Amino acid sequence: MSQNINSVVSVIDKEVLIQSLEQESLLSFEEEFERAISTAHTENVSAWIEAIAYSLKINDLPMRLLALHDSLQLPIVEIWLGLLLGNFKLEQKGTFYNSNEIWIG
Repeated sequence: MSQNINSVVSVIDKEVLIQSLEQESLLSFEEEFERAISTAHTENVSAWIEAIAYSLKINDLPMRLLALHDSLQLPIVEIWLGLLLGNFKLEQKGTFYNSNEIWIG
């Protein structure tokens, strides 16, 4: 039984790959470093934590994660990081992938 398989996967020499990747980079190491640092500095975890705390203060507890998301209008990743880094009490009442059953208390 013979199979014709069209594949783009092939073996490539390590040095050829490294040279190719080095040519792809248009920024110097210093420029790449500054770019990464500036991205990291735009995150304001303290503001996320304060917004979460305020929202929890003015709403009835416990509060669902998705309801908190609706009230804050922040990206869910910022809310999630704020909850984790702000030491808020979280409880999962549903199955692992059921984000509707994550409660903040």
